[in-house]
Amino acid sequence: MSAQEVLRGNDEVIGQVMSAMKTQAVPYAAIYTALQPSREAVSLSVEAGSFSVEAGLGGGRSLLQARGGYREKEREKERQRRIKEKAVTYAPVEFKEGEDTCILLWAKGLSVSILRSGRWEDHDLTLSTFGEGVSPKLHGSSCDKSKAK
Repeated sequence: MSAQEVLRGNDEVIGQVMSAMKTQAVPYAAIYTALQPSREAVSLSVEAGSFSVEAGLGGGRSLLQARGGYREKEREKERQRRIKEKAVTYAPVEFKEGEDTCILLWAKGLSVSILRSGRWEDHDLTLSTFGEGVSPKLHGSSCDKSKAK
């Protein structure tokens, strides 16, 4: 097998790895060269992530690898999760007095802020109030023909 055939086979494997990473949304960029490396490994810290040059002692290809965007990926996951949560239509919270419904709470979201030690703490109660399989505690609720609490 010629060197060109070996490199072509390596390129196919690299392509498969890059496709798998893209499919799984892994932030990854790589630059391959055919230059003989001048050193074994060097690491640099850069704003977008860390760069490292890795090379075998036998010469051949070297890899400049950028593995950055971890924070950006996590932020994007969190943003997508919030969008998905907001897109969900929740069943209403229902309080009955006997057989009659007298309190019906239907909302896209429910959050509260508590002032504790001079700082506001925000708490999202949406999933614990409306989430799938959740049974909110309604003890202390009451209602009659003139008021509900």
